[in-house]
Amino acid sequence: MDGSPPRFATGKQECTPFKRSNINSSFPDSLRCVGSTDGWLALDYADDKNKIHTYFLHNPFSKEVVALPELDAIVGNSSELFQIRKVLIRSTPGDQLVVIMTNNWNYPIILIRPGKGAWLPRPQATPFINIIDIVLLRNRLYGITQAEDLFSLNVSFNADGIPTVTNIKHHIRSGDADSSVESDLDEDQHHYCENEEDRLQGNLYELRTIGDNMINDGILWDEMPYAPNDHLATFWYLLESCGKLIMVKRQLQFPKCCYVKFTRKLEGFEADFSARTWLPVSGGLGGQALFISKRFSKSVSAFGEREEDAIYFIDTGEVFNIKSKTQSRPVERSVDSRCSTWIFPPS
Repeated sequence: MDGSPPRFATGKQECTPFKRSNINSSFPDSLRCVGSTDGWLALDYADDKNKIHTYFLHNPFSKEVVALPELDAIVGNSSELFQIRKVLIRSTPGDQLVVIMTNNWNYPIILIRPGKGAWLPRPQATPFINIIDIVLLRNRLYGITQAEDLFSLNVSFNADGIPTVTNIKHHIRSGDADSSVESDLDEDQHHYCENEEDRLQGNLYELRTIGDNMINDGILWDEMPYAPNDHLATFWYLLESCGKLIMVKRQLQFPKCCYVKFTRKLEGFEADFSARTWLPVSGGLGGQALFISKRFSKSVSAFGEREEDAIYFIDTGEVFNIKSKTQSRPVERSVDSRCSTWIFPPS
């Protein structure tokens, strides 16, 4: 591979990593993609002069545009530390739903029905602030934590058509608590000199009040014991495949000697709801191929150029075959592991 974005064609459908040049050469610098689902993009238009953000959905294939004033009202005037980490879009007519996952512990999960209204959990409420990835399956929103707990939220609509969560279930309990944001911040404090303590406490109080960047990004960083200059990052991804919930756990190594990051270890698990545990995926993916990114992951039927039982990673270009235990070499490419996303044109 020459490092250019791979395209996988099957019949009329293709999938490709999202880049501005893929969609529209006139994509303005003030517009950025903050998420995607299938062929939909979630876009953020930043008015830097007035420090205001306007969010909307855009389908570059059908040319549809959906405004999100409900989201603007909540996070349109946020700080530079604020991030939208994932956007799930259910565009079924009469059953539209947009789910936003953020790094702000006052509104970690936002449910929106465009034109109707929005739902928010109580600020700093668990399990919402511990969730690091989400997926919609029928009328439930599933979320995993870094401790690999699995929760689900039943999503329904009230008489006015506004989404609401009616119950929460804890399906898989790991037994290990997630690292709290507070303890992470306290550890960072110890690296500062005493004469910076007052300034730090003031900044910390402001951060906690605003809430931005107070949620774990779901990436566990460590150093390699035999290569102390290299860094190791563990990622967790949650997606649905053939009605099953799949968790992909991946260790990504960042060598200091070169720019080519690569996957050091990969594990796949299926949620067993009756046994309340994660079972290792063995024997393949049932004729599916998984396209993985932090912003959006999808399971698709494998035929044509899409390899059966394969997992495609957007950031390294690696392809792993779960069944044969083989993998391709990583590709040197400037694709961010956290912000890149797949898009899928309609079939």
